[in-house]
Amino acid sequence: CLVFLQELKIDFKRHDHPVVLTVEDQAKHVGNFGGALTKNLLLKDKKHRLYIVSALADTKVDMKILSQRLGLGKGGVRMAPEENLRQVLQVPLGCVTPFALFNESASAVSLLLDQGLKSKQSCYFHPLTNDVTIALSSSNLDKFLLSIGKQPAYVDLEVIFGSSVYDFLEIVESD
Repeated sequence: CLVFLQELKIDFKRHDHPVVLTVEDQAKHVGNFGGALTKNLLLKDKKHRLYIVSALADTKVDMKILSQRLGLGKGGVRMAPEENLRQVLQVPLGCVTPFALFNESASAVSLLLDQGLKSKQSCYFHPLTNDVTIALSSSNLDKFLLSIGKQPAYVDLEVIFGSSVYDFLEIVESD
């Protein structure tokens, strides 16, 4: 993945560290470098569709409300089982990020990005391995996503609760 970013001439900073499984552990190693930490969730609905939600670490993601906004009703979206990490995203535990969409097996996975990412100079993500963190801007993340055929879909996860379900579904389905 890092070689692919270099081929695209995407500017990023690399930070090597021990394997981390949580945002809190990651913060111990890169939290003082000035970028925004992110949490990344792999979710699954009742029809077995998968979604990656990438949000700023302090963004509150309410699964019940997110399910309703996706038109799935209460409890319609939940954490995907670990098998989906290995089989679909082809990454180990702790490596769910937009970069997992690089793998062809993840082509049907939808991505929702926290609008707050756009306001940060750089954001931290694991590039398919959780012993490395890269810092890059949202515009460079967009460049990566477009290069793999994914239209970036930024939503304000904190105010999405007041938006139209149809507007929200349009964002997800356009992916």
